Formats: sequence, C-alpha cells, structure tokens
Amino acid sequence: MPGFDSNTPSLEIIKQYHILPLSEDTLTITLGVTQNFDREKQESLEFIFGKRIKTIIVDENLIQSTLDQYSLPPPLPLNNIKEQNNEQNIEQKVTDIINKAISQGTSDIHWERHEEEDLLIRYRIDGQLHKVDLQDPSFSGLKIISHLKIMAHLNIDEKRLPQDGRFHWSYNDKKYDLRVSSLPTIHGENLATRILDRKDLNLNIQELGFQPKEWETLEALLKKPNGLLLVTGPTGSGKTTTLYSALNYRSQFNEKIITVEDPIEYEFDHFAQIPVRSQIGMTFANALRAILRQSPNTIMIGEIRDTETAQIAINAALTGHLVLSTLHTNDAISAIYRLKDLGLEIYQIASVLQGVISQKLIRKLCEFCKQAYKPTHEELSSLNFLEQEIDQKVFYKANGCKHCHNSGFKGRLALFEILPITQKLKELINLTLNPQDLKNHTATLSLSTLKENGKQKILQGLTTIEEILANIIPF
Repeated sequence: MPGFDSNTPSLEIIKQYHILPLSEDTLTITLGVTQNFDREKQESLEFIFGKRIKTIIVDENLIQSTLDQYSLPPPLPLNNIKEQNNEQNIEQKVTDIINKAISQGTSDIHWERHEEEDLLIRYRIDGQLHKVDLQDPSFSGLKIISHLKIMAHLNIDEKRLPQDGRFHWSYNDKKYDLRVSSLPTIHGENLATRILDRKDLNLNIQELGFQPKEWETLEALLKKPNGLLLVTGPTGSGKTTTLYSALNYRSQFNEKIITVEDPIEYEFDHFAQIPVRSQIGMTFANALRAILRQSPNTIMIGEIRDTETAQIAINAALTGHLVLSTLHTNDAISAIYRLKDLGLEIYQIASVLQGVISQKLIRKLCEFCKQAYKPTHEELSSLNFLEQEIDQKVFYKANGCKHCHNSGFKGRLALFEILPITQKLKELINLTLNPQDLKNHTATLSLSTLKENGKQKILQGLTTIEEILANIIPF
C-alpha cells in the first residue's frame, strides 16, 4: 500500500477511518480521504499518528479497492499494543480533567512541568488556583502535553518558543472553545488552557453590574460618534467582556464595526473580527491601517500595547471613528498617564479621550454558607464606612462548604469606576498633568470609585470587607 512503512499504525485504523496513506515525512502524513472526512477524525488521527495530517480528497472507490487488497492486518508487536493502550489512557485522562474542570466552573487549566513532580495540574476557579489530584502519577507529563498540543494544532516538535492554539469541546450538550498557550520553562513546556463558553457570555451591557448613575454616564459615552473610550484593569478582570458588550450596544445603530484582537476570544456574526498574526506581519498597527480603508464607524482594538498602535488609534479617533480599547492600569485616572508614557502628546490625549472605564473582579460570597457577623471598628474604619451607611445593614463573612470548595466564595462580581472626560478635565490635562489637580477635579464630579463600588457590594451582602481590601487600594 502506498506510504506504508514500519511505523504506520495498524490496518484496522486505516480501514476504520477509511483513509489511504499516500506519503510520510518526519512531521507530516499525507492521507487520501473522502468528502465526508471531518475535523474530528483528523484530530483523532493526529493523536494516533503523533504527526500532522495533510489531506487530499480522492475517489471513494479508489480507497475501497485499495483497502480490499489487504484482508489481513499485519501483526502488531507487543510493545506497539501497549503503547496504543497507553495513548488511549492518556486521551481519556485528558478528557476527564477537562470535563471535571468545566463542571466545577473553571476558567483556566494550568498544566505545569516541575522538577519535583512530572506534571502539576491546577484549576483556576473564581480567580483562585486549586490543585488537581491525578490519582495515578504514572501518567507521562510529556505525553499529556504533546496530546494537548496536537488537539490545539500546535507544532509538537517546537519546544523552544511559545505557541498559541485552540480547539472545540463538547460537554453535557454544550459547546466550548478552549484556548491553549504554551510556555517553555527549564523543566519543560507549561500549558494554560482558557475555557470559553460563548453562550454564558453576557452581551447585555446593562446587566454587567453598573449602578443606575454609572449606567447613565456610560450610556452617554457609548453614544459618542467619535473619540477614544478605554477599559482598564489587570489581566483577567473582564475587560474583553465589557468591550464586546459595548460593541453589542453600538450594533443597534446599524454601524460598521471592526475589531482587531490578539487572540479572538469569542466569535460574533455582527462584527468583522481580525486576528493579529505577528509572524506574517499582521500586527495591531498594520491591521488598523487596513481597517481605516474599510470605512468603519466603530473600531475595537484588543489592547493598546505600543506607541505605533496608540498613535494610529488616536488618528482614527480624530477622523470620525469611535475607538474602543484596553489598557493595563489600576484606576481610571492612571490611563491618562499611561497614554503619555506611550509617547502621545498631551493635546492629543485631551482632544480625543472621551472616557475611561476601570474595573476589577472580586469574589462573590457563597449563598449556601455565608455567615452574618458584626465587623470590628477597625474593619469599618479601613473602608471609611459612615454611621448612616451601615445603619441596620447586615455584614457577612466567608465560611466554606462543599458548594464552594470550602473557600466561602462562589462566582465573581465586577467593580466599576467610570470617568467621563469633561471639558474642564480636558483643560486640566492640557494645562497640567499634576495627579492631585486631576483627582481634586474628579472628586467634584461625585463619581463612584472602585472603593465606593466595593462598599456598595459589601452593604448588599454580596462580598466581604476582607475581599475588597485585598483587591482595591483605598484612595
């Protein structure tokens, strides 16, 4: 049979998948396949072969007539049978780990190589890491990592450079996107798997947790015809969800919306989404230049990372586009200084910046076990609670039960701080970037800060004083 050598899997596999091996090199096997050959079969064969699969559509009768010539499969050596069983065990183990992660509400799975243990697996649940008991430590960490790389269409032979990939997953009749990134370390490759459930993504921006006054301010910003609107916060604080929800709100105006993302987390039908591919020159900056020739109304940039991207974003905002993007800062006012650090002129920032949304995620108290208590004077003073604020209010602390992995928390909440760039603030930015002057002015606007937003969540019985103090720097 064409392409067969001593390393080719058994004839049973060839007949089961109705394929015709044509050629093989160190990285790839080329197969003749029929029209109904799908992605799921290709992924299974890539795992079985341990190589990339390249397919060529051939006549089904040709495949059948060739396979009919081989009625008896060649005997497999005992070690090959053991190896095949081991691969099936690894595949089942990975499946069990992913399914358990989804069932427990995990956002990320970390597959880590360590000197002490071959492979450490941890789930990130509500922002906290929990070690997974492998039960059988004999599983090879290297083979589990290789299996995941094949699933995510990564180059299994490349172990020196980071890679990114993704694959689809089904569990309990729901479909998920799993995003995989690899990172070389001194003990081997580490993988991080982000679990994305598009159906659970809330695209109604009014349901993200804004207070009525905050929503009034944000709605006015989202109705702006042009300018720059930024969402700031640390990694994993839900900035992308807020951006997608803002775009969904803008889509009601029948606008042309284009996004540039690295990577694309969720796919939508009513946005034109462009993935960044730096290896072929499709950077944020180059994509933005191309976008401007498509006459969009609204542009979303996944992140402003460098001076070139920042400058093109500013130019787009100056020429009649509403530009939405993210920055990594601790609060809203710091975004102004971050743009200056990226090389933008003060007058540019003042002229195009329309507003900044700063956000952080905090853990939500478990409804099954949260416990009422009377906070101490020191606890109340730490967040400057006033007597009239706490009158007849019930405070809660975390306890822990089987529903929340004994952490006392189940789920997360977003805290928001919205800063509109008023005309007075634009004048102050042009005159001085003195932090105290800017903060004094924002104080006159009676805006809800992250700290004030956190206090409201405490008084609503949704979280604890300790959780707010651990995540929000009072100022």
